[in-house]
Amino acid sequence: MFIRRKTNKTGSISIQVIDKSKRHYRVIKSFGTGSTEVEIIRLEEYARQYVREQTEMNWSLFEYEDEIRLTNFISNSQIQVIGPKNDTENIKQAIFAWN
Repeated sequence: MFIRRKTNKTGSISIQVIDKSKRHYRVIKSFGTGSTEVEIIRLEEYARQYVREQTEMNWSLFEYEDEIRLTNFISNSQIQVIGPKNDTENIKQAIFAWN
């Protein structure tokens, strides 16, 4: 499912939720028309909410880029080697054999 902005003959824009399956596009739901950007954005928000409810996905994880927080990285000091420390030759052979 995706949200489509469709320009009408009058110049207004319709907001629709579309599903594409078996090479055909099908209008799932139309959310109305808007002639100003504010109206269009409001209708798109309603459409996004509808898609979220239908697909049961949580899109809020990366919905707004300014809310992305990348703070929990593992540093090298937090990594612990388990097993023989001087067995680098076997590790190299295993890596090259895998490729």
